[in-house]
Amino acid sequence: MSGIYGFTYRAATVMEFDDALDAMVYWNRSYGSDASAYVRCHDSALGSHVEHFSDKFPCSEPVQTFRDGYAVVDALLYNRDELFELLPEQHDTNISDEFLLLRLIDVHGFDVLKQVNGDFAGAIFDPDTAEWTLFRDHLGVRPLHIYTDSNLFAFSTDLRALAAIPQADCKPNEELLYRKLSGGLHITLQETEFANIRCAAPASITRIKMTERRFEATERVYWKLCSNKIRFQTD
Repeated sequence: MSGIYGFTYRAATVMEFDDALDAMVYWNRSYGSDASAYVRCHDSALGSHVEHFSDKFPCSEPVQTFRDGYAVVDALLYNRDELFELLPEQHDTNISDEFLLLRLIDVHGFDVLKQVNGDFAGAIFDPDTAEWTLFRDHLGVRPLHIYTDSNLFAFSTDLRALAAIPQADCKPNEELLYRKLSGGLHITLQETEFANIRCAAPASITRIKMTERRFEATERVYWKLCSNKIRFQTD
């Protein structure tokens, strides 16, 4: 599993920006040692520490270009043969899962994720609008944690990277801790032990846009458990 991360500040000093980037790099680097890179865009940054699953499908660049922006993806796909059939042109069948997933999104939009058999998490950044689009696999196998306050949006594979940002308000989620300690069973898939850090919902597409006063998030679910049966040609 690779480690992916990114953030945008509304306003930050050079030191604050560097501290956030250092926290992201430090806590995500244990997820992959084969390749790592990050890109800085004004008050934003994104990066990845990549682990290779197979020499047959070598990883692409840790940070990939996507249209006029950038993307980081952590993916393991099981129905590659069916997915290649969805592309309008022939591709090298040895391309990475990350590149294949982004190419499908580029051609068909995010609804194509319904047809993907695998586990994945990713983020696409548009530097012109400073808008992020985050997506996660059907069952939420790949972790994707999100922090938001009025001045900072950040996401990370490793929750500790978000908690380590000096400017982040990482007060405890007292209600969740109480339910756990009291034996309560009402624990959602998105809550964490920190009040301002949550998990992206399984099978979700989350768009984050910076407005004049805050970071505005809109989330939609592209698939629900037992909503429809998908049959593939191969095991």
